[in-house]
Amino acid sequence: MDFATALGLTVDVWVDGRDREPIKECLVIAHALHWAPVLTRAIERNKEGKRCPRSFQELAEYLRRDPRNVYRWKAGQYAGTMSDFLALSMILEVPLSDFFPERSWWISRAASLLCRNNVAMENCVPYGHYCVARPRRSNPELDPEAFAKVVALDSSRTPDETENAILVTARGVGEELLKHGWTYPHRRPLS
Repeated sequence: MDFATALGLTVDVWVDGRDREPIKECLVIAHALHWAPVLTRAIERNKEGKRCPRSFQELAEYLRRDPRNVYRWKAGQYAGTMSDFLALSMILEVPLSDFFPERSWWISRAASLLCRNNVAMENCVPYGHYCVARPRRSNPELDPEAFAKVVALDSSRTPDETENAILVTARGVGEELLKHGWTYPHRRPLS
């Protein structure tokens, strides 16, 4: 197995790399792709029901934020905090959980963004399922138990098609990380 694919298969890139570029940026943008439509629907619902906040301007006032920052946050230019999402949940009467996607969707979308959409989203989906199927940490090979879980989730693909999708995405992820100076093992020393 080539080095880039082995790097992309190590789930540690999404765990240990969550606060390291380019993983961090892709996770923030992928998250915004999920929660921004939830926010937009809630604002529209308020507008129709003549409740406040009825606009992003009003929402910014409720949050005591500059409206430009609300738009930047919504665009995935920076990450909101847990307390920001709690505030949104309370202000808009939206369950807090609605602001967070399923883990596999989040990883799939972030992988697609990381690969600059050079890997088809349909290949990123099994990869996302694989990453959350609890493969052995720092395993530079396809974990058989995690792989079996992914195969069981999608009856529309053969096991060979599923394996190919995971490996193609892992290679794309690994290649992008190598461009950013990541190595395997890529853990930073604990300080």
